[in-house]
Amino acid sequence: MSIVGFVRIESAAAGVIEAPALFESFGENGLYRAVYEEVTEGMQRSTAIMELDISGSGAPKLLMVRRGEIESLHNFSENAATKGYYKVAGGTLNFDIRTVNLHVRVGDHQLQIDVEAAFLFAGQQPLSFSAHIAMNERT
Repeated sequence: MSIVGFVRIESAAAGVIEAPALFESFGENGLYRAVYEEVTEGMQRSTAIMELDISGSGAPKLLMVRRGEIESLHNFSENAATKGYYKVAGGTLNFDIRTVNLHVRVGDHQLQIDVEAAFLFAGQQPLSFSAHIAMNERT
């Protein structure tokens, strides 16, 4: 069963992004999955998928994937090193992600996520990333 709602992402890098979303999973077995059309300028012909796994006793995991003209993957897991990439017509940029904080709050028909991480590009200084993400069902 799919549920209609919206996703709102606030970050220093992209500002505020808000888009209608289709939730393919909203809390079943600790899994959340939202699919929405990207609204950020330059990425409008891309579909974004956000998956949150809080099913186990370990740290939560957040996966953000973009498919379309611009493709990307951001994989966040608290106190862990993961991989990410951006892929455009000119090539692929791979990087490591070190997630410092991934905090999740679940409420009635809503989910709040705060993430703080560093993107590590080869030979460059780490790039700080932080975002507040809200997922809400329409009831």
